[in-house]
Amino acid sequence: MRGLSSGKCLDVRGSRSANGTKIELWTCHDTDGQRWDYSTTRTTSLRNKATGKCLDLHKYTKGYDSWLWGCNGTGPQQFDIAPTGHNGADNSLDYPHKAAFTSASSELGKARATAKSELALVKSQVAVADEAVKGTDLNLSEAYRKADAMGVPRGRGMLVGLQKAQVTKASAAALHAIEKAAETAYAATRASVADSATLADRAKAAAAKAKSQFRLAAAKEAEAQAKAAADAADLQKNNAKKARDTAKSKLGDAVKAEVDAKAQATTAHAKLLAAQAEEKTAKADKATAAAKQAEAAGYKETAEAEATKAEQAGKRADAAQKTASDKRQAAQKAADAAEAKRDDAWDAEQKAAAARAKADAKDAYADSLDAGTAATAARKAADQADAAATDAETAADKAATGAEGYAKD
Repeated sequence: MRGLSSGKCLDVRGSRSANGTKIELWTCHDTDGQRWDYSTTRTTSLRNKATGKCLDLHKYTKGYDSWLWGCNGTGPQQFDIAPTGHNGADNSLDYPHKAAFTSASSELGKARATAKSELALVKSQVAVADEAVKGTDLNLSEAYRKADAMGVPRGRGMLVGLQKAQVTKASAAALHAIEKAAETAYAATRASVADSATLADRAKAAAAKAKSQFRLAAAKEAEAQAKAAADAADLQKNNAKKARDTAKSKLGDAVKAEVDAKAQATTAHAKLLAAQAEEKTAKADKATAAAKQAEAAGYKETAEAEATKAEQAGKRADAAQKTASDKRQAAQKAADAAEAKRDDAWDAEQKAAAARAKADAKDAYADSLDAGTAATAARKAADQADAAATDAETAADKAATGAEGYAKD
């Protein structure tokens, strides 16, 4: 902002940003400390580019200097800026002639056609941006729904998406503002030369408004996202509290489970020792059983041998019994034969006795004969009878002996 008479610029002393910094005229040097944002179409503030603060008339007193202060939209910071054009005092300027105006009119027609084409393009881009905003809203809503369902903060892992959403909505707002600016520019091309300057200023104002709307849309989106993040943080806080309570409960359960596990481990160890002892006893019993089994196998072999012997003895007994039976039968036959021989011996003995008696009788008869042939014959007959008796006795003895032999057998 340059003074028409002084040719100097409105400057923030030293480009300092502290409230109360003096605002003064200073030689123009094209820095942000001498640049100001304002509007020519409405009541506006003068915002410094370097500090972001506003020119402030803290007192309505003549001769009292203005200073820099944080923008607050109050009366001391509100101004009506009305351009009045050049006063004609600067003769060094080269003003245009009629040919220049003719050329300007021709160029204005071209500019009008270009502005119309650009306006149509901007409108198409605005439609695309509006669709992108709708898609962004749907995607964010779905992302928030899933985050809430999973119990996680809405902003976690979504920073890039949130920034893209801000840019998309801010770009859409800026495109709407640019559309208004393009309409204004197109209107400017259709206006008369006398009104074109005013409309150009309106186009500039619309462009400035587009910037502010871009920032405003981004700020609103950031605010909405911040609120969603805050809500998600509250939800996460509640979930964290529930998780902490659950964790405490589970910790108690875990401690109890640990105690139970230790008790079970002690019991299991005792059972293990008992099992090992039983295993040792079982091994000893197994060894004993194996020994007894071997002993039983020996007994079995012995029994089988004895059984074989018994079987053989049985066979021999059967054979002996048959032999004994045969011998009994033979003995019976011998006894019967002996009995017959005894009877024969008895008969022979009786015969011998009879023969001896006859012999004695003949001997006596011979004795009665004193001599002679008769006596000799009688004696001879007696000797023959005696020999017969002797033979009979011998036969009787043999028969008796044979009978005793049969009886013994």
